[in-house]
Amino acid sequence: MVLIETALPKDLLLIRSHAVEDALGRVREVRWGARTIDIDVIRYDDEVSDDGELTLPHPRAHLRAFVLAPWHDVAPDAELPGLGPIAALLAGLGGAAAQGANRRDDLLLQMP
Repeated sequence: MVLIETALPKDLLLIRSHAVEDALGRVREVRWGARTIDIDVIRYDDEVSDDGELTLPHPRAHLRAFVLAPWHDVAPDAELPGLGPIAALLAGLGGAAAQGANRRDDLLLQMP
């Protein structure tokens, strides 16, 4: 989970995110298939939109403990626009869903 503040408009942020994925060897062959890296824009300010290129907030973020749990670790008061506090969304997933998210303090993200 990475939280950023940016002056980039959302469309340019998405383009830059795809460029990082490409630089790290992401190949887009199979939808929903295995991938080396996946960068998603989960939320952009309080925008709610579906313009064909970028849906905000991310349409499945509220269902994914692997998104909500680390986000809650770094910003426990955060909210998903139109869906509510991430703490409540995470709690609503129940114990079984949350078990799929494990904090890894032993890892360090470095550029190749």
